[in-house]
Amino acid sequence: MKTPQLIRADILGKLIVIQDVIEMLQGIKEMAEFLSRPILSIPGISDFFLCSDGFKNIDCAGCGVSGYNCDCLLESKRGIRAIPMRTINRVYGFVILNLNDPRQFAPYEPFVRNICNILARTIEKNDNVLKITEANSELKQYKEHLETMVEMRTAELQRTEAQLRLSLEEKVLLLHEINHRVKNNLAIIASLLKMQMSFIDDSNDKNILKETESRIRAIALIHDMLYIYDDLTKIDFKAYIEKLTQHIRSIYSLELRHVKINTDVSDVMLEVKRAVPCGILVNELLTNSIKYAFPHGRSGTIYLTMHTLPDDNVEVIVSDDGIGIPLDMDINNHESMGFSLINGIAEGQLHGKVEIRRNNGTEVKVVFKSSGPEVIRNYQ
Repeated sequence: MKTPQLIRADILGKLIVIQDVIEMLQGIKEMAEFLSRPILSIPGISDFFLCSDGFKNIDCAGCGVSGYNCDCLLESKRGIRAIPMRTINRVYGFVILNLNDPRQFAPYEPFVRNICNILARTIEKNDNVLKITEANSELKQYKEHLETMVEMRTAELQRTEAQLRLSLEEKVLLLHEINHRVKNNLAIIASLLKMQMSFIDDSNDKNILKETESRIRAIALIHDMLYIYDDLTKIDFKAYIEKLTQHIRSIYSLELRHVKINTDVSDVMLEVKRAVPCGILVNELLTNSIKYAFPHGRSGTIYLTMHTLPDDNVEVIVSDDGIGIPLDMDINNHESMGFSLINGIAEGQLHGKVEIRRNNGTEVKVVFKSSGPEVIRNYQ
């Protein structure tokens, strides 16, 4: 019979096993004795081969081309005993024995099979350790690659963030400058109107210019606050109302000699797109009371309250203890520009609701959402 090219035991015929197997077998007297003596000393064995797929360079003629299975082709040869080295998961090879007397070997066969099972578990354990080692190595390489990518990406994001921050600072500076220039231009227009009034004798024309000046300053004040404060998206209306009433007192100083303006405004923040129409609305409500509620030097008080309500609502109330609006006056069809602006801004721009009471003076209440759709950009 042609001897297959297999890995043999050493020249003494001792079984060559992995160190882990020896450690597993320590303390087991029979196995230790078995490993310490030549395998050929077992009765009935004339030759011994070890065939394992752990040795990739071995071309064993005792297995099929598809790999190891539970059978070895050499077992069909006379005098050959192929004992599989297998676990639950797979077969790792065979211990091939050349027997000269199978009957003498029979008592030792269970012991040899046990050794083959231990060899199989050891090979499987080493394979798993190798796979884990390879996986850890790949994981380490991937981690190092990932860390490098993260560092590169972080550096790129930091550069992008720095560029965006610089761009944002430039835009904020530009917006502040635009608001400053708009405020200055509106202030110049208001000053020109005030100068023009000194050359007009007609009282009605003077009143029209004074009202226009007041409206322009109400708008200019919004841009002034956007220039002063860092927030370019919202206006603090508590601070705005305080400055607006100061402007109104300076413009209508004669009319307010015997009239007081009391304000009660909570911390109301409005978006810029609502701040301008709301500022004009408050200006119109105050100036209407100044012009019509206290004729002929009559004394009294104008009350302005502005608070936030539930459901994102804002409530503005301007009331006075003056003579009140005549009951026969239809405010909705009145030709006064002031009333037209109040209705147009409150309903058309702020999408709010206007309520008017005429008991013991006049009270105008406007309720609108502090945020919402874009307002209409005209006063028609």
